[in-house]
Amino acid sequence: PSKSIDISNHEEFEPYIVVELEKQLIEKDSLLTETRLENLSSVHQMESLKETVNKMKIELNTLRKDNEKLQTQVTNRSLGSSGSSLNTSNNEFDTEKRVYGRVTETLDMSGATDAMNLCL
Repeated sequence: PSKSIDISNHEEFEPYIVVELEKQLIEKDSLLTETRLENLSSVHQMESLKETVNKMKIELNTLRKDNEKLQTQVTNRSLGSSGSSLNTSNNEFDTEKRVYGRVTETLDMSGATDAMNLCL
């Protein structure tokens, strides 16, 4: 014989309903806790990534400044070496002028024949 359950009598089913609701509550609370932990972890990860990005920006700016300084030094050195080679050329020119000046003085003092003998 089959028994029919009278649902109208809640007192009889109340312990089962309470147990079932407690199980659901525990599951949902567990899911909520897990979601909160994942959220905290994500926030921490995001903050860490922001810090890393900021550090990298600072390092990039520092590297750019260092690169500019190096380029300036290289440019100054190359201009300086060009200038020193020009100075060397000028010094050689000055030496030639002095020698030419002495030869000219010698020509004036000794006459053309003595200067010609010097050159030979």
